[in-house]
Amino acid sequence: MQSVSQLATVYGPNESQAIVENSATQVFFPGLPLAVTQDLEQILGEREINEKTVPLKSSAALRTMIENIAIIGNHRPILLDSKAWYQDSKLKRLGSLPSPPIKAGDGNMKVEYIPLN
Repeated sequence: MQSVSQLATVYGPNESQAIVENSATQVFFPGLPLAVTQDLEQILGEREINEKTVPLKSSAALRTMIENIAIIGNHRPILLDSKAWYQDSKLKRLGSLPSPPIKAGDGNMKVEYIPLN
């Protein structure tokens, strides 16, 4: 899943929100939508600087971040310094391998969604 809106399309707004809220692990990548960065700003919390309370990381800073953020359970968020696949020599080598052959068929692939109720 790349966005909550994908869940909402399949399961509806209430069920999709329940799935997100009950996910033990969430990873946030650069280029997040504004609504997600605003929620993440609230999740990360605040700190005091010179007797003034400010977000730990503002929505604007989250929107333009380079790093990834992982939230695992009730632990403090983790700032992940990761590379793009093409910057890692092993992954780059694997990326140059040919794609596996696709079996011939009628081209119709059936996708089933699991109902939540």
